[in-house]
Parts: sequence; C-alpha cells; structure tokens
Amino acid sequence: RSYQVWIPLQITYPANGSLFLIPGSHKFLENHRSGSYDIPVIPFDDKIGPLVTDMIVPQGNAIIYHNALFHGSYPNTTDDPRIAVIVNYVEKNAPTFYFHKNKETNWTELYDITGESLIEHLPDLEKGIIDKNLKCKHCAPINAVENEKISSDIIVSQYKKHMKNVPAA
Repeated sequence: RSYQVWIPLQITYPANGSLFLIPGSHKFLENHRSGSYDIPVIPFDDKIGPLVTDMIVPQGNAIIYHNALFHGSYPNTTDDPRIAVIVNYVEKNAPTFYFHKNKETNWTELYDITGESLIEHLPDLEKGIIDKNLKCKHCAPINAVENEKISSDIIVSQYKKHMKNVPAA
C-alpha cells in the first residue's frame, strides 16, 4: 500500500483547483496505475457528481489518501496559481515496484524502484518506457482491469456494490 500526502500552500476550493474524491473508491477495482497501464480518466458528469466529496483545505493542512482512491482536481479558474506539495508514503521496509504492462509477453513486469530511481526515470516511466538499467524482479498476470475503459457507469456500479456492504452509522 502507498499513500499520497497532499499539502496546499494556500487555501484550496473548487474555483482555484481544489481536490475532489470518491470516498471508499480505493476498494473498487484493484487496478494498477502506471505509464503502461495508464491512469484512469473519468469524465466528471452527472453520474459521478453525486458521489464526489469536495475537499476545501486550509493552507498548510494535509489530505492523506490511498493511491488507488479515485480523485481529481478542478480547473483553476482564478488568476493565482494553486501550488501544493505532494509526498508519496510507503512503509519503511515495504518493497516498492513499478508495474509495467508488457503487451508482447502478456505479463505485468515488476521493477524494483526507490524514490530516487522513480524521480530519475519518471519522464520515461510516465510514457511506459523502461530504462535498460532497471531490472525486472518479478512477473505477474496482466491486470484484467483496462484503465482506459473505466467509465462513470463502472464507478457508479462499483460504488453501489461497495456501499451496500458498508454498515449504516
């Protein structure tokens, strides 16, 4: 498991590009996210809108969320830039991998990655390009979820399925 820590350097709200998220959505699909698996981009429509929670965050406060949580940010319609710091957090001794979808072999290749090697190779990894200096340590079956095909209908369906299993408060 890995988490994002998002810290805005000024108050954020929808008009200046604040974060929004779908609570519990990190449990929906168990999909991989990487340059070769793509990152799901779901249109913000009338189906998704009711599921979304807007995050109005004061300057210097933080939101911590699981990396698989469906989230996004509104367009900044103000004249001022919305600046934030983001930190990725994993347990100190947890192994960290880059998941590469190899369409030729039909396997997911797992590459050992550190914070330093991620930053060094990020421009290529975002495009699904593996540097020859990175070594594949493990292989796993291709993830069945195709991120580019995730739609608002799928998210709504998963939300309803998940919420019926959540006990009432």
